[in-house]
Amino acid sequence: MLLEADYIVIGCGASGMNFVDVMLTEAPRDTTFIYVDKRPLPGGHWVDSYDFVRLHMRSALYGVVSEKLLEDQDPNVRRATGAQIKAYFQRVLEKHLASRRVQFYGQYSYNESTNEIRSIMGGETHKLKWNRKLVDTSFLTSPVPSVNPPSFHVEDTPEIKFCPVNGIAKIHGGNNLLKKFMIIGAGKTSMDAIVFLLNHGVDPDSISWIRPRETWLFYRDDDGKNGIGGVRGFGVENIGIFADSTKTVDDFFLLGERQGIFLRIDENHMPEMFRGAAISPHEIMLCRKVKNIIKNGRIKSIEKGRIIFENGSMIATDSDTLHVNCSSIGLTTRKPIPIFTSDRITIQMVFAFQPALGAAVLGYIEAHYGEKLDFANEVAIPLAYPKTKFEFFNSIRISYVNLDRWLRYFHSWLNTIRLFSGSKLNPPLWFLQELKLYYQYNWQDRNILYGTPGHRLFEEVYEREFPNGHPFATTGWEPGTKLKELFSNTSKM
Repeated sequence: MLLEADYIVIGCGASGMNFVDVMLTEAPRDTTFIYVDKRPLPGGHWVDSYDFVRLHMRSALYGVVSEKLLEDQDPNVRRATGAQIKAYFQRVLEKHLASRRVQFYGQYSYNESTNEIRSIMGGETHKLKWNRKLVDTSFLTSPVPSVNPPSFHVEDTPEIKFCPVNGIAKIHGGNNLLKKFMIIGAGKTSMDAIVFLLNHGVDPDSISWIRPRETWLFYRDDDGKNGIGGVRGFGVENIGIFADSTKTVDDFFLLGERQGIFLRIDENHMPEMFRGAAISPHEIMLCRKVKNIIKNGRIKSIEKGRIIFENGSMIATDSDTLHVNCSSIGLTTRKPIPIFTSDRITIQMVFAFQPALGAAVLGYIEAHYGEKLDFANEVAIPLAYPKTKFEFFNSIRISYVNLDRWLRYFHSWLNTIRLFSGSKLNPPLWFLQELKLYYQYNWQDRNILYGTPGHRLFEEVYEREFPNGHPFATTGWEPGTKLKELFSNTSKM
């Protein structure tokens, strides 16, 4: 059977749904779409996530453009639960289907070599035909422990109690109460697991934490007094302070820590990692209650009575311990490729740490500039998702360039969508911002971000930390390529 639409969208998570959501409004009214997803329900990685997961930012800046997510429930601090987010995406899908321009094929796998989809359940196949473009959201994947095997070997024996992070929410007690927990992982998932256990009465002294590395995190303000989206950050107005006051990467993050922008669990260790996750001071305090921290590196195998690490070291374990796998890579880091081609759109990160906003912007660009490929790619430069504190600077430098171009060419739309922080201003401030943008871009012909002292800081750090190049650098935006342009006293792009 042949399935035909203007756009075939591989993936029905936040990115794919945001692209379609904007296109349904901005593209011609007869434009059609087909979602294909290996999962039975919409929502992407949320479908597989652990039961106690919550959004780590304000709900008002997540979801899709056309549908609110808990905005009426204390929007400054309210963070949706995993269950609420899954119900939300189901509601969005039903609205899309009701347009009669969208179809959904869940539990189907896509074969790129044959342009066919195959039912995971029954083996039925369909040939695909797109009249405009294939939209691929799989470039950025989010593996989760519940559906992916651990990266290390676990001996198959009753003497080893082992589960993914989902398992600790399904413990029902009984006569064999668990005595000890071994949390495996250094990322936000492991921190969520620690917080969950402590909030449910587990003694912190009964928890061991295999945490091979430290990470910086964004400060999340759960009191709602500071920050955008519940997350504190550095705006255009104060980034110059960082440029004037920091000379090294560690200086930058330590200043950010003092200013209430970044947090870390262990204040005696300088983190190397940064993945853009956010955490509250209360959660940091809970994580610090766990004192048995094991920093032997990555696990090679868990065997009866022992855990063996890749560096050859070993520690003892026993049958009274539940080993909880929280290790996953999060969003995949890959070298970016051009987003727009004549017959394909490869959804990638175009604004640091906000993939939903980025996908919505890509939908708008396709609807209005999709035939102008050079221009479309110029206003949507892809960036690699950062893994380390050094790569953070690359993410911000390209985000600055993209945001400047969005504000220059379609700020009136951007400043009205719920996913963009500028839309959260009260009406008088919003109007003043519109006047300021119009004046700067149209009368002064200068940018707000590109070429500023803050932007130069990010360019300089990126070149200094990667003098021999960076494997995940965007083509044309390698370390040092923009410094001459920035120091030429020309801020026009």
